[in-house]
Amino acid sequence: MELLSGILTLVSYLQFGLSQRFLFYMPFMYAIIVIGMIDLRIQVIPNKILMFLLLFGIILNILLKAVSWNEILLGLFVSGLAMLLIKWAASWFLQKEGLGTGDVKLSALIGFFLGWKLFFMALFIASSIALLIVLFMKFVFGKNEDKWGRGVNTQQIPFAPFLGFGAIVSLFAGLPIWEWYLSVFWEPF
Repeated sequence: MELLSGILTLVSYLQFGLSQRFLFYMPFMYAIIVIGMIDLRIQVIPNKILMFLLLFGIILNILLKAVSWNEILLGLFVSGLAMLLIKWAASWFLQKEGLGTGDVKLSALIGFFLGWKLFFMALFIASSIALLIVLFMKFVFGKNEDKWGRGVNTQQIPFAPFLGFGAIVSLFAGLPIWEWYLSVFWEPF
């Protein structure tokens, strides 16, 4: 975890320099790492960390004016609402909880820090990687058992680590990825 934090700090410094954006995004990335690790271990996203991150983001933006308030609020509400709709649709389709409420709250915070456009990029990256891992687990463990006959849960995987990874990739490379996507898939039209 410490190595990852150090690498992200270095990459952030190289991308943003010692700027307002650097100071705004660093606490977000550190919190994303912690949230991802906690969700990976106990499948819970602590409200205290989410609230701290929200308050810290508000205070930092008041002091630094790193991102426009319109962008922040639009990102918060659009991302949170989109994920809430996905949660409801997944619950209806699966007839059980498909996403936790913590994932919805985390999504709103990702939108708060990155904006709604980069949130959707993060969601796409997270969903794609999570799907690949679930398919791999199904292929390897097949009947939800490992080679010793112990139960392996391929039905539930924590989503916060994937959301966090998607958010960090989107922060650093979201715009170039978006431009590439548009040039490949929309330019012919």
